[in-house]
Order: sequence, then C-alpha cells, then structure tokens
Amino acid sequence: MKKILKIARLELSIMFYSPIAWLVLILFIIQSGVIYAEMLYDQETRQQLGRALPVMTKALFAGEDGVLAKIQGTLYLYIPILTMGLMSRETSSGSIKLLYSSPVTVVQIALGKYLSMVGYAFLLCLVLATFIITAYYSITGLDIVFVLGGILGVFLLICAYSAIGLFMSSLTNYQVVAAVSTLAVLAVLNFIGGVGQQYDFVRDLTYWFAISGRSENMVNGLIISKDIIYFILVILMFISFTILKLKDERNLKKGFAKWSRYGLLILVVTIVGYLSSRPVFTFYFDSTRFDDRTLTESSIELIEELEEPITITTYVNLVHYSAKQGSPLNRINDLHHFDQYRRFIPEMEMPYISYYDTLPYKTDTTKTLLQKAKTAASAHKFNFDEVLSPKQIRSKIDLLPEQNRLVRFISYKGKTTPLRMFDDLLVYPNEKEISVAIKRLLYGPSVIGFAESNGERDITSVESADYKIFTNGTNIRGSMVNQGFKPKAINLESVAAIPEDVEALVVADPRAAYNEKELDILQNYIASGRNMLLAIEPNSPYLNSILDTLGLGVKPGVLLEESEDYEADLIQAQYTKEVSDIGIRFRDNFIVSMPTASGLIIKDSTASYQIKTLLKSNPNRVWSETEDFDLEKEQVTFNPERNSKVELPLAIAITRKQNGNNQKIVIVSDADFMSNAEMARNNLNTRNSIFTMGLFKWLNDDKYPFSSSRPSAIDKSIKVNRTGILWIKGVYMGLFPGFIAVIALLLLIKRKRN
Repeated sequence: MKKILKIARLELSIMFYSPIAWLVLILFIIQSGVIYAEMLYDQETRQQLGRALPVMTKALFAGEDGVLAKIQGTLYLYIPILTMGLMSRETSSGSIKLLYSSPVTVVQIALGKYLSMVGYAFLLCLVLATFIITAYYSITGLDIVFVLGGILGVFLLICAYSAIGLFMSSLTNYQVVAAVSTLAVLAVLNFIGGVGQQYDFVRDLTYWFAISGRSENMVNGLIISKDIIYFILVILMFISFTILKLKDERNLKKGFAKWSRYGLLILVVTIVGYLSSRPVFTFYFDSTRFDDRTLTESSIELIEELEEPITITTYVNLVHYSAKQGSPLNRINDLHHFDQYRRFIPEMEMPYISYYDTLPYKTDTTKTLLQKAKTAASAHKFNFDEVLSPKQIRSKIDLLPEQNRLVRFISYKGKTTPLRMFDDLLVYPNEKEISVAIKRLLYGPSVIGFAESNGERDITSVESADYKIFTNGTNIRGSMVNQGFKPKAINLESVAAIPEDVEALVVADPRAAYNEKELDILQNYIASGRNMLLAIEPNSPYLNSILDTLGLGVKPGVLLEESEDYEADLIQAQYTKEVSDIGIRFRDNFIVSMPTASGLIIKDSTASYQIKTLLKSNPNRVWSETEDFDLEKEQVTFNPERNSKVELPLAIAITRKQNGNNQKIVIVSDADFMSNAEMARNNLNTRNSIFTMGLFKWLNDDKYPFSSSRPSAIDKSIKVNRTGILWIKGVYMGLFPGFIAVIALLLLIKRKRN
C-alpha cells in the first residue's frame, strides 16, 4: 500500500507541476460558480416579482439547470485531458521500462496512477462542497444531505471516467490519441443504452452498460445500489484492463490467451451487473429531507396490505398515437415510471401486449387498418408476428371503453382495474393515480349516484352543460373514474330506492317536476341520513320542496357581476375560510366560475343542521337582477338606484346527525360549476376541479381521492439580495480562481528555477 500511495503522490506532483491540472481546476471553479450564481439570480428575480419559488436546494443543485446537474454533463471535457498522460507519458518517454525494472508490480503501478486521479476527483468535489456553505447563507433550510448525495454521484462519475482514461492512456504513446480515445469510449458508453432496444434481453444488457444518467439519480436525491455497483464494476473493469495490458507488455503475451481474459472479465462484470440491477436485489437510500423520491407513507401502508404481488399488463394499440409510449424503443423509460412501486413490490410483473384495432373515431377498413399497423410496427420496432389482430384482442379483453388507446390493467386476486395514460403534460399516472388504482382493487370504488329521469345533467355526454369530463373523462387525470370513484346514473323512475352501495347522490338541475314516487325516493334518501349534493339553476322550481325540507331556499333573480372581460352573468365565486373546514385547500385568490347563479337563503335557522358557507359572491362587484334581460341583445349594467351589491352564499355545506349517520349535504346555486364547459375553461384562473373534487372527498368521508401529500418544503426563499449574489459570482469568477492561479504560478516558477 505504501508503494501505491508513493506512486499516487508522485503522479499528483507531476500533474500539478504542469499548467493543465491548474487550468482545469480554475475553469471548473469558474464554470460551477457561474452556474450557481446565475440560477440564484434568476430565482431571486422571481422572489422579487412575488412568484412562488421551487424547492431551492433542488433548483440550485439538481434538476436540469442546477450546478451538480450541469457539471456532471461537462465532466467528459475535463477528465480525458487529465488522464491522457497517466501511462502514455511513461511509454513515450521510455520511463515505463524503469518502472518495469523497479521493485513495483504492475498492479501497484496501475492503482497508484488511478489513486492520483481519485485524489484530484476529491479536490474537484471539495470545490463543489464549498457551495454548501454558500447556499447555507443564500437560502433558508438548505437540505445538506441531499447536496452531499449529489456530490457523491459526481465523485463516482469522475472516478469512472478516470478509470476509462487510465486504460486508454495505456494503449498509446500519444497523449492526444489517449484523450480522443477516452472521449470515444465515453461516447459509446453514453449511447449504448439505445442499442437493441427492440429485443427484450439485449435491451436490459445494453441499458446496463450505459453510463449516461447513472449519477442523475444521486444528484436528484436517490442513491440506488445498482448505480453504486455499476460505478464500482466499471472502475474495477477498466483498472483490470490496464493491469492486463501492462502485464502483457511486460511478459509479451499474445494470442487467444491474451484476449480471452478480457472477454472473461467483461462476461463476469456483465453477469454481476445484470443480476445486481434486478429489482429484488436493489436497495435504495432517499437523501431528500422528506423522502421525496420515495412513496408516501400512505402508499407504503397500502402496498403492505397486498397479500401477493400485483401484475400490471399494458395494452398497446399500434395505430393509436400513444403507441410510442409502449413501444420496445421506449420500454426502459416506460418501466422507470413504476420504479417507486417496484422498489416495494420487486416481484411485480409488467407484461406488454401489442395489438391493432380500429379507433372509435376512425372508420378504417380492415385493409387500411392492417397497413397502418404494419407501418407503425416498423416505425416503433414492434415484432409484428407477436401483434394481436382485432379478432384476437377482442377475444381476450374489451378495450373499446378505453377507446382502444394505450391502457394498463392492474390485476390482483382475480380482480382488475384500469390504469390510464392522460392527455396532459405529464402523460403518465403518478403516485396518486397508481395508489388509487391499488386501493380500488383492495376496497372497491366509491359509488356516486347521479339522478336521471327528468333531464338532469348527463354524466356520459360531452355537451357543454353536461358532466362527462369531470365524472367519466377516461383520459382526464382529475376525473372521478381516475380518482377512485364510480359515477353511476340512477333512473329515479325505474328504482324503488337509491341503492345501498351509493355513498352520495347528486341531483343536478332537473328540467321537469318530479312525480310523487320520485320525490318520495329523494325524501326517504335524505331522511335516512345519507349524503347528497344538490345543484340548482336560477328560477328553477323543481328542487324547491327538497330545499324546504332542509330549511333553505334560493333568492329570486339572477346574479350579475361587473367585469370588463367576461359576460355579466359569469360569477367568479370566492372561497370562504370555512371551505378549509371540510378539507378543501383555501387561498384568498381561489375562485370558482359559475355561469347564471343565484344566491342561497337560509330560511330556518333553527334547523338541526350545522351550516358552513363554502362559496360567496364578491360584495364589491355582484348584484342580484330580478328583471328580465337578454345579454345577447343588450348590455346590462349595475344601476345603484334600483340595485345594490350583495354578498350571498353560493355554495353551502350542512351536516347533522340523522338516523345514526353523520349526514353531509352540499347545495350549490349553479349546476354549471362542474360542467364540461367550466372544467375546460382556460380564460380564468379557476379552481372548479379542485373545489368539486374536494366536495366529493368530503361526501365520501375522505375515502377517495387518494392522498399522497407530503410535508411542505422549508427551503423556498432566498436570504441574499442581488448585491450579495454579485459578490458570490465575483468570488467564484475572480477571487477564488485568482487565488488558485497565484499558487499555481508560484509553484511553476519555483519548479522552473529548480
């Protein structure tokens, strides 16, 4: 060991007696300092403008633009310059012969040379560690463990690059050739992960060999055993290559015996690496403060209730645009979206079934459908011999309710439930959707009944006034069917009573009067103490008898609101603080859009209800108009002589003990608040979806939707001003590198004089 350390010290001294090591160190300091200061400056600007800041530790060090994330992407430019002379300098000068004749082994030579680069890597990481001190005084609540985990990732990456550079330096007498060869090998290891992705076994092997992204998990807060093992194996493999190369030169070994050892070494490394990357042998350490890279406790508790592993089967329709996500070329990335669950369910199986079938909105003939399928199979690298025809897939499963698009089905103990992809920026289901699907398998969905028979709002129609987007929007992340609910249409004319499995009943804007039987069903339902939501339109009399039972009423007329940008009958309902009492997130600027609303009236204050106002009108802009008007033909404005601004309840929650139940009833003075049109509105910063889902969460006693909330981040503010940031930038761009440059200059001058 003493000889190894002596060689390492000698190599480090040689390295620092040349300007290259000093220049790389200075450039590294300047680059990392600029990245850090500019990111901090950008976020400080956001803070001045009153915008919410991201989690600052992650923003400054990780993600796409953080200092550690950026640095790891440029290390390939630095390391080959440092390693190119490790061995090639010895061979080109002839000093290698002296090493061979000295009382040191080739193992000691290789390890000593490599250890010098480990020392330099440690020096670079010390530079990065200085940002911990800088960030500690720059932002509140710095997550130090998170940053240290990221620095570990950068350190291992430098060490892996150094091992590769050491071996390439041993292959040639020319330092430039060694540097270029190192770059070539790094390029191969970065891009090999995309080779053979259409073949299952080859895909896993080539992906394991890829070095790209290996340190990203650590930089972003998750240390995984397979990544650590990968770096160790790569380092050992290339150091071993170097040792074999030096031994071959010393002993002049040639032929099959020479190359077979390299092949055997690659085979052993491949087998060990492949086995270590299997989910059952993988271990994790979450370096984030609140375990952000780990499932929440509620999801873990849910998984622990599983008595056997689940199976997630993915059905991929080649002719749908979603086929790309499920294609062999994207298989590794696709599986990564379920890594958090495979961590806790390592035996989980995820088979893929590819097929082609007509899309509901297309009218392809069998011939053109087959042609499209073959074209898609060729483009996405599917094996068409394994693709099921329309007849074959229909004999297995009916995917028409899923519009024949990419969909997954989670199976458990003979039960299945869909897990869908969504038409939004995230596309993939996240923890909330996956856990809610597992919960549906364990406990079943929450059935919400929607009354029909008298023209109430339709939960299967896409008309602007109906409710399909929120209730049955299969490709909408926030729809009820994707958050654990089962919307169920109930025809009051054809049932004797509301089914017992219904946890809440919605009666939304009937267009005709209920007959005696239907009214009895509704009154008996209320009297039984079960939960309900009533959505009422202005001047509609058909729910008055139900409201009378509850001691409530609707103020005559229609509410209008002063606005320069929107129609007068579009009410921007304001949240009240009482909305938080039923579990809905509250902020002063939250609004719910309500076209054609009226105010609610509490008639009987002695009723045995507890009443909470959830939404109210803006008393500075809203008035109640009782005279007839037509906004399409005239402009209606506020007239202070006959009108007055009012603050009226627009949504009320009432609770009481009834028939042994904690009864919950919500009354909303507008049935459009959860309509397709309002859920799709994008010209107002509305919270209709959040508000409506909050109502149903309250009505089904918090069973659904699934809660995957985490503690709020504490590092979300910046403590320094712009002057301080400029000082930080000056230190890393001038003072710090200038100090290093002076030391370098003095040492180089001293060496030259000696």
